[in-house]
Amino acid sequence: DGWATIESGSYQLTLRKPCQRCKITTVDQQTGTIPTQAEPLKTLLALNTQPHLKGAHFGQNATLTAGEGGVIRVGEVVSVTPR
Repeated sequence: DGWATIESGSYQLTLRKPCQRCKITTVDQQTGTIPTQAEPLKTLLALNTQPHLKGAHFGQNATLTAGEGGVIRVGEVVSVTPR
């Protein structure tokens, strides 16, 4: 939550905002119902890594701000820049 960018080689991702999760993640794909446990939103709300925001958040929306068409592979060095 405190990162501004992620870089590897000539590629850079700029983190824009927390990714809000919607209720569709709780729907049972076989029955179309929402179980009473309402997971994973219940757990995401309990973790509450973004207390100033309303709702459950997990992950970050990002844009590619340098590089093009690349792949970050397992074992590559990745660095982050704090906000």
